[in-house]
Amino acid sequence: MLTKQGKEHLRIAASAKEDTDDKWLQFRYSRADFPQRLLDVVAGLEPETPDEDAVPLEEEENEG
Repeated sequence: MLTKQGKEHLRIAASAKEDTDDKWLQFRYSRADFPQRLLDVVAGLEPETPDEDAVPLEEEENEG
């Protein structure tokens, strides 16, 4: 941790070279693979949507 003006800062230094075998290698993606990986991560954050049959329609809610 670095201390700068009384505050702690974390600096991560990862190489952008493709052939570097450092601890960040598992998190490194090629430019071509990155968009799909990002979409996969975002999709994993979204809650699952129930089937249309499981969601009552507004008409059915007002009948009861």
